[in-house]
Amino acid sequence: MLADPVVESAQLVREAMKDNGCSRIEVHLKPGVMDPVAASTEMAIRDMGFDVKEVRHGPGVSDRGETGPRGAGADRLARAGQWGGGIGAFCPVYSREFPRGHAYEFSVRRVEIRKLSDEQLMKLSRESHLFLSLAEMKAIQNYFLKQNREPTDIELETLAQTWSEHCVHKTLKSAVDLEIKNERGETIATRHYDNLIRDTIFKSTMELMEAGKSDFCLSVFADNAG
Repeated sequence: MLADPVVESAQLVREAMKDNGCSRIEVHLKPGVMDPVAASTEMAIRDMGFDVKEVRHGPGVSDRGETGPRGAGADRLARAGQWGGGIGAFCPVYSREFPRGHAYEFSVRRVEIRKLSDEQLMKLSRESHLFLSLAEMKAIQNYFLKQNREPTDIELETLAQTWSEHCVHKTLKSAVDLEIKNERGETIATRHYDNLIRDTIFKSTMELMEAGKSDFCLSVFADNAG
């Protein structure tokens, strides 16, 4: 069930794996992070008539041509930060029990931001996994300067989530200046969009709706319907 016999091989591992010195990184999701691959696997195992306690999904990448715990390829993957909600491990991971969430005692924690330099603001954005630009960090800093207080960690996280690409679609809503050039590299036309998605996909969809082509649409650009 877990491998395509044409292009993949499956292996049942009962003890810690040995990678013969090649570079490897495994990524395991943090407790509480959704794992649809594991959920689908659990369901399939039950459909096959087997009892299953729990499944976790942890992708791994090996650099067969490199040796040592951190070869260049695996190191690049780890630094790329493409493992949302995951924890990277530079070794084969074998555990008899999965990690669990732990009890949390609430306490208000404030983050000093008002006196930070530009470099320190970006360091905070990076290390706190806010992933906000300098302009956005300075906007937050200026707001709390006016409020005459430091933000709480929850306030910073809320702003980071609300201003994220996933939630607000910053790229799709951004202003864009387009230059069209010929084969000699000469600009032959220009075009400006105040809001990329509104002036393209949204605009053409609305034009279709206004032209009487709306009978095949249940919901458009409402309630998160694309």
